[in-house]
Amino acid sequence: ILQFLYFIVTHEYFVLIEKETEVSTCMTFSVYVAADAYGHKVNFELQFGGCPGNEQLIDEAKRVFSDAFARLKPPLAPARLFLPIKWQLYCDETETWVSLTDDKRLLHECQVYALQEDWQSEAQEQIPDPILPPPPLVSAEPPTNTIIEGSLPVPASLPALDTPSHLEKVNFVFRSLDTLNTGLINFQHFYSNFTTLGLPFSAATTSELFKKTDTDQDGYISAHEWGRFCELYPTLLDSLVFRIREHGIEQQRTDKLNLCNEQLMSHKSVEASTRAALEEAKRAVQLLEGTYNRTLSNVATATQLYESVQKSHIAEDAALQKCKEEVAARLSEASLAKEREIAAANEHNASTVTVTEAEARVKHLAEQTLKAASIMTDRTTDHEDSISALTLCSESLQAAISEQTQKKRSRKR
Repeated sequence: ILQFLYFIVTHEYFVLIEKETEVSTCMTFSVYVAADAYGHKVNFELQFGGCPGNEQLIDEAKRVFSDAFARLKPPLAPARLFLPIKWQLYCDETETWVSLTDDKRLLHECQVYALQEDWQSEAQEQIPDPILPPPPLVSAEPPTNTIIEGSLPVPASLPALDTPSHLEKVNFVFRSLDTLNTGLINFQHFYSNFTTLGLPFSAATTSELFKKTDTDQDGYISAHEWGRFCELYPTLLDSLVFRIREHGIEQQRTDKLNLCNEQLMSHKSVEASTRAALEEAKRAVQLLEGTYNRTLSNVATATQLYESVQKSHIAEDAALQKCKEEVAARLSEASLAKEREIAAANEHNASTVTVTEAEARVKHLAEQTLKAASIMTDRTTDHEDSISALTLCSESLQAAISEQTQKKRSRKR
């Protein structure tokens, strides 16, 4: 009983410790996200204030992998965009990849893989161990030798150029205006980017600038056409560089502010969940205290019961010892009785032998008696014959005597 009560108390205590541990560890929720980047597997540990939703996870993964693509791009390789088309989650129970359709399936330190548009050509290699993503790029110097044509990535942040050359300015502005990363700028994006940068140009002025830049009149501005335009208007180029820098700095501030707001909301959510967990822990502590008090009462009752049982055990031990002594005495008596029985059996066997001998003697005597009786019978017959003869003799003698007597009497006379 004492062991059972001790088990109950320790079990509830460890349950409370586990709840406190969950409350303390729920402040950071990690998700491992892997993807293919230029023929190599990359695995980042993305940290959140709590369990993220699918949209939050995808946005954070796009931000981190876009920056990673810019870092890992080989010098002569065309730039790529991180465009996942499907997300898969590794299930530890079945050891298989399943589609991530519900954010409720996300667990702390779970592994997610992003399939991109060209996933058939991705490298078939083992996913490496997760690492924390590096900080965002603060500077990204453009090429210093030639103007890059083709697909160009959007700079993750403004380059820190102290004394940039004319070619560096041309490359920087063109990559900033080429938001689609196609190497070509159409009028719609040209005008919208000028508006976003806050340049005081009307639609007509912007259209005129676009026409002057688009020398082949195909509706698109190439990197080569942009370079020739900047050679004609270096002042506009400097203005665009300044505006893009200021806009990038403001955009970074806005992004940081939004990130801070998201983190604040996440922390508030975590704080609310932590407070709820603390309240639940307090209730659990109160419940544990009540259980502990009841356990103490049960322990006292069990102790009294144990003492009474101990006393009864002592009395039972004494009675058992007395019974053992009586059994020993009775066993001794039974042993003596067994010995007597054996002696009596031996005497009975001896008496049986004597009786048998006596019966044999009696039988022999009976036979001799029968023989004697036969002899006596024979003798009796002979005796009777003798008696008869004697009787006849006696009668004859008496007759003779009587004749003699009469003769004597006759003579006397």
